[in-house]
Amino acid sequence: MRTARALKQAARAGFTLLEIMLAVAVLGLVGITIHRFVQGTLQAVAQSTQLADEERQLDAVGDFLRYQLQHLPVRAGAISGEPHRFDEISGDEVRWVATAGSGLLTRYAGGEYNVALTTRKRTDGDGFELGLQRQDIEGRHDADWLPLMPKVHAFEVRYFDPRLQNWVERWNDQTARPSVVRMQLWPNAEADPFEVTIPVPYISVAAQLPQFNFNRGQRRRRSRANQQRGENAGERRGRGPSGPAADQRANRNGSDRRPPGNRPPEGAPPR
Repeated sequence: MRTARALKQAARAGFTLLEIMLAVAVLGLVGITIHRFVQGTLQAVAQSTQLADEERQLDAVGDFLRYQLQHLPVRAGAISGEPHRFDEISGDEVRWVATAGSGLLTRYAGGEYNVALTTRKRTDGDGFELGLQRQDIEGRHDADWLPLMPKVHAFEVRYFDPRLQNWVERWNDQTARPSVVRMQLWPNAEADPFEVTIPVPYISVAAQLPQFNFNRGQRRRRSRANQQRGENAGERRGRGPSGPAADQRANRNGSDRRPPGNRPPEGAPPR
């Protein structure tokens, strides 16, 4: 009797199979919830970090382009651009002339360089990359490629023509510059475009000519011509040539024809 009673008490002290199954199910639900929460948090942090990196890259590209287009060489033809499309996706190209420094992202270069900002296909075939193509003006070295953004979806450039008062997609006028350049960059197909609008300093062809030497020589020639005309007019009127040189010649020859009241006293230096 005691043995049977002890067995019954021991059986009531344990867990049934249903209780164990319910406990395992509850623990599984809690584990799945924690996993999803942690996974979602990590994905949000990774996405935020990626967006922050893209924003920093876009801001750096915008600052770089703004500095470049506002410090072009003082001569016409320093900027041009052509539109391109690849599979109905914009991949425009803008070119300008830069010197050593931030224009080439290096200080150790001599002379001027042709710089082109454009896109090209990635090596893995997934999208495009944005970068600079640089080559010296003389063509002594091959052009090299400097990547700026590893992956972009599209790149579009527009130029504001002040003569037409309208935006144009191509600029090849070597005698003038656009007043404003607008660039739009799409990091991916779903994102809104990053836009930067850059005013370009005005420059004309006449600003390249050394006008000061020409004007100075022209003024000298005009003054000589006026003096010669005055001397010729005085000779035609019978008074002889006028001016300081004529007074000195008249004093040396003793033929001063001025009235006595206007003549200098004897011994006074000629005027």
